[in-house]
Amino acid sequence: KGDSMATRLHLAASIMLSLALHVVSTSSLSSCEGGHVRVFSCLGGQRRDKSCLKDLSALVGEQPTLRLRGGSDQQASNFEEIGKAFVSHYYSIFDSNRAGLQGLYQDMSMLTFEGEKIQGAAAIGQKLTSLPFQTVKHEVVTVDSQPAAGGGVLVFACGNLKVDGSENPMKFSQVFCLMPLQGVQGYFCYNDVFRLNYG
Repeated sequence: KGDSMATRLHLAASIMLSLALHVVSTSSLSSCEGGHVRVFSCLGGQRRDKSCLKDLSALVGEQPTLRLRGGSDQQASNFEEIGKAFVSHYYSIFDSNRAGLQGLYQDMSMLTFEGEKIQGAAAIGQKLTSLPFQTVKHEVVTVDSQPAAGGGVLVFACGNLKVDGSENPMKFSQVFCLMPLQGVQGYFCYNDVFRLNYG
């Protein structure tokens, strides 16, 4: 009876192991590299190297960690400096040559100006150059910056602005999300949200 019991236990264990390997072989893991999601199968697909075994151990042990582009190891360490430099550059161009602002955006960029959403560098440039005033002067009071995913920098600027020589300043706030340019050093403005502050 003891041998019979041992045989049945061994058979049951073999069946459970076979089922477990089948589940793992048909499971898909995903990783994110360069901002693009890559899906692969471990054991059942083409990947059978050491990295695959590492992914397998993460699957059967603890939840695997997805490596997203722009994780903590890719954050801009000088984000405060980047934020202040961009704000200074942006408002300097805005106050002297608004048409030059178009070069700070790209086709995927979006501006929300007082609730109106505009996408694309050309459309944003057109919007900014068609604002109903001839001259403007920005006075930045505060600039707060944080590192963002993908190596980006989130910037929040507050201050005052005067248009057409008015002596009555209007308060404004503006948020920029800066993203690194591909292949070269520098940043472009991916998101831009502007609001006048009333009251």
